[in-house]
Amino acid sequence: MLSAICTILLAAALDAVVCVDTMAAEPEPEPAVEYYEPIYYEPAYWQSVDTADGISASEFQWLGVVEEDGVRYTWYSQNVLPGGGLTELNANGRHVEGGYVVDGDGYIAVASSDYEKGTVIETPFGTAKVYDTGCASGTIDVYTNF
Repeated sequence: MLSAICTILLAAALDAVVCVDTMAAEPEPEPAVEYYEPIYYEPAYWQSVDTADGISASEFQWLGVVEEDGVRYTWYSQNVLPGGGLTELNANGRHVEGGYVVDGDGYIAVASSDYEKGTVIETPFGTAKVYDTGCASGTIDVYTNF
């Protein structure tokens, strides 16, 4: 039902009643806007992950810390300790493979206070060899190149 509502206006000069149609055509509805739920990624300070295929160095860098079987793995950049400090590792062919610091036998270099130097262990990143100590019990520092 279309009805006009008249508004009475007093026009002093005309002394008249004016009807104004305030029932103009309804405005067009605004087009629907698609909203997407934003995805927020927060850096993980620790993360339990399925490591059947191993974790790449870039994944490890993004995760920051990986926890598996009650062991906390953190990365330690060789840029903090370039060249010096690990004489045995340097003598054993220290180089970088896939972002990890490895020795001449292909073992990833790690630090652990829970294992003796020279111990070979399995990690979520591959087979590693302990070259240093000084981290907290339950933590293994994995030497990286980032």
